[in-house]
Amino acid sequence: MTTEQPISDTPESQDATNGGEARFTQADVDRLIKDRLDRERRKSHEATEKARQEAEAKGLQEQGKFKELADQLAAKVTELTPYQERITAYDAALKPHIDDRIKALPEALRDLVDSDADALTMLDTLAKLETAARKLQPAETPPAQPLRSTARGPVNNQAPAAGAALASDILLEKRARMGSL
Repeated sequence: MTTEQPISDTPESQDATNGGEARFTQADVDRLIKDRLDRERRKSHEATEKARQEAEAKGLQEQGKFKELADQLAAKVTELTPYQERITAYDAALKPHIDDRIKALPEALRDLVDSDADALTMLDTLAKLETAARKLQPAETPPAQPLRSTARGPVNNQAPAAGAALASDILLEKRARMGSL
């Protein structure tokens, strides 16, 4: 048999009835725990609901800003559309010129042009490749002139170069020294 003691809220009455020690039945403990859990659940639910409402309010504020930002961007797109159309027209006009310049390059350099690049990049690349192609071309040699013959042998029709004149002067000087020995 369990003895059930009445539960009072004041500590003096608890001390007086049990000689300083409060006694609770299992039902009392269960009820106290249930009340405590219910209070905590209500607080948690209220806090969660408050956080949800704040998040919703913040989201609505941000959506308002996003709508404003979206409107600004739509106006910017409308403003830039004519420029995009003009760029497209320029690219179309430059395409044949660029294609001709690519065809004029040596075959080994043609693959270095990025066909997906914009017109300005392609023109810049072409200028660099054309400079490289000029440097890679062999120097043009003048056409050979016929030799004329003399009693001493064939002689070139051209005037002697400065180096050749210097060599003949040195040769004449050496012959003069040898002849004077």
